[in-house]
Amino acid sequence: MTPSCWPWIILTILTCYLPVYAQNDNLRFQHFVPEDGLSNSSVKCIQQDHQGFIWIGTANGLNRFDGHHFIKYKHQKNNTFSLTDNSINALYEDQQERLWVGTDIGLHLYDRVLDQFTRIPGPRINDKPVSRIISAILEDQDGNFWLGTDGGGFYGFNSKTMEFTPYRKEGQHHGQNSVHCLYQDSQDRLWVGTFGGLFQFDIYSREFVHYPNHELLGSDMNEDYVWDITEASDGSLWIGTIGNGLYLFQPQDNSFTHIQKLIPDAGLANAKNIQSLGIDDRSRIWIGTGTKGVLVFDHPSQEIIKCVNIPFDNSSISSNEIQVIYKDSAEDIWIGTRSQGISHWSRRNTAFRHIKHSAFQPKGLTSNMVTSFFKRGSGEIWIGTFGGGLNLYDPSNNHYKHYRNELNNTNSLGSDFILSVLEDSKGHVWTLHSKWGVTRFDPRVSSTAFRQYRIRYVLSIFEDSKDRIWLGAGFGLSQYDAHSDTFILCQKDTTIASSQIMTSVVAIYEDINKKMWFGSY
Repeated sequence: MTPSCWPWIILTILTCYLPVYAQNDNLRFQHFVPEDGLSNSSVKCIQQDHQGFIWIGTANGLNRFDGHHFIKYKHQKNNTFSLTDNSINALYEDQQERLWVGTDIGLHLYDRVLDQFTRIPGPRINDKPVSRIISAILEDQDGNFWLGTDGGGFYGFNSKTMEFTPYRKEGQHHGQNSVHCLYQDSQDRLWVGTFGGLFQFDIYSREFVHYPNHELLGSDMNEDYVWDITEASDGSLWIGTIGNGLYLFQPQDNSFTHIQKLIPDAGLANAKNIQSLGIDDRSRIWIGTGTKGVLVFDHPSQEIIKCVNIPFDNSSISSNEIQVIYKDSAEDIWIGTRSQGISHWSRRNTAFRHIKHSAFQPKGLTSNMVTSFFKRGSGEIWIGTFGGGLNLYDPSNNHYKHYRNELNNTNSLGSDFILSVLEDSKGHVWTLHSKWGVTRFDPRVSSTAFRQYRIRYVLSIFEDSKDRIWLGAGFGLSQYDAHSDTFILCQKDTTIASSQIMTSVVAIYEDINKKMWFGSY
């Protein structure tokens, strides 16, 4: 192997993107897009079934994901047991473990045995069809089904007879007939989020109460587009709206608090459009916004972790346009985006953050051709590159210090083409250079002096437990002599056959028994 064939290493550092207000938390995301088998990159709803499959509704088809592969379901023209439409708005598994699918053209029930769908005739009022766009599905604690439609209002649904019963509040305007979300809280109250505000529906009296009562509570939330609702462990409700941000409802006194006014944080203040909400196992609120990414909000501490898309960082969320947030049975978080598929977060994730050279970041990594690493006792990392010299990276502050070759200056690196880097027990740094030799310097000295050793075809360098520096090269093995400040070639054993004599030494290692091992070719 010649130095020009040395394998390059892509620099990836296991670290998480945690913006200004975050503590040290591992929010790394794995992405799923159409190239992975997803039917469409616009994800509208997510549901895990009792078998552990993740069902994903998109703007163009339904997907079943087993953790490795996607199975796609779409409308088939001549198949009455297929979906009637490919725009999937709602997914729900009921207490009998049946999966219901809401589309732009009606409701469907999935048959797991036959792997097909039963089409449910849409609701009618006065024997006239109304909106068939099913936007929300819910089964309450008593086994009653409730459906929300886009423009057609709110319905009870009998899952045995497949009949719809409309429920409307007298005098409600058109926006209140567009239901976007349904939620039953721990007190069995059924909440209905519409384009005309928030309602509570009494499942026994079959009557609506508009929340909040503007005259009694003086809230500015009266006519908001209510997009999502979720409940915290203390029984309080979080309510996401379009145009007016996030609200907190306290059932003890029926009070609503506008979070953006309570907490003067720029991330929350700019998040006017709340598309989806979720709560993780640490009781943090995951807030999916229309254009600002995801905010992970710890209400007691008021700490906010801001997750946004970072170009070329495959561990950040895939898009800032969020449509749905879903927590599965393993406490993983699935985030559906408007145009970039799914971002999946799990504590088990081993996603990597990629660090690359950029001409727009002259103080960052000097080259993408990374050949070697060496970690200092202080935690800093030496990074050798092929063509960009040597970098000293401090992970604590993301700071780089550069060491480069300077033309006609012997007090610099011998070359910017580095094969390997080592910091010895005395604090000296050694770098090997392709087809050139070795450089040694002490980074602790302000006026750093570089010592250059002209040795051709260097391949490896190692310090053993006795502080000896070994150098492998194309001509054999050498050892550094501090007194003469030179490398002395180890003499060949004349009793060994010439075919067994080490020539190009590419690997050096010391085992736990202090034996030295040398690899050559």
